[in-house]
Amino acid sequence: MGAPRVSEAAIQRAINAAKGTGIPIGAVIINNTAGTVRIEVQSPETVDAPLKAVQKSGPKKWNQGQAT
Repeated sequence: MGAPRVSEAAIQRAINAAKGTGIPIGAVIINNTAGTVRIEVQSPETVDAPLKAVQKSGPKKWNQGQAT
């Protein structure tokens, strides 16, 4: 015997739980065969933004700028 079908109340509980925690909802996937509701997170807008150049750290120049 398979799992019971997903009810509208179960879907609403999953959506409200995700919203309550501040998770941005990207998709709601319902599997009636397994009786599950899955919330997928919305991808952030910054994924397509260009990456910023990060300067690699090198050896420190300890005595630079000091009078000798």
